[in-house]
Amino acid sequence: MYPRAVAALNAAKDTSWDVNDPSGFDEIGYTPEGATYFSFQVTTGPAGCGGGGNACSVYTIEAASDIDDDDTINWWGIVKERPGAASVGGNSCPDTGVFNPWTNTNDQTDVIGPCAASMGQSIF
Repeated sequence: MYPRAVAALNAAKDTSWDVNDPSGFDEIGYTPEGATYFSFQVTTGPAGCGGGGNACSVYTIEAASDIDDDDTINWWGIVKERPGAASVGGNSCPDTGVFNPWTNTNDQTDVIGPCAASMGQSIF
């Protein structure tokens, strides 16, 4: 996870990105504009992609945080589908999609949302 492991998340401390670190966001052609309070993870598919000309055509991007510092990690993500290809799940978001409050299940793909019903709920 970038820029730090989930266990190291701390609501009171943001983390700056090392723009020279080849293991960060620059792998997907993006760089945050400043420090972040989240850790990020990208899971790609299909299995074995990324080598020998085998393109990674589906992915799940997840962000983990403990913004309110209650020792409960919130996971948000996006599950990106492609017609004819099996989706991939991440650490917390299943391959079926992010949580949909209208159907009460994880069936939304191609949109950003909480990875589970209990995530993204405000205590304020």
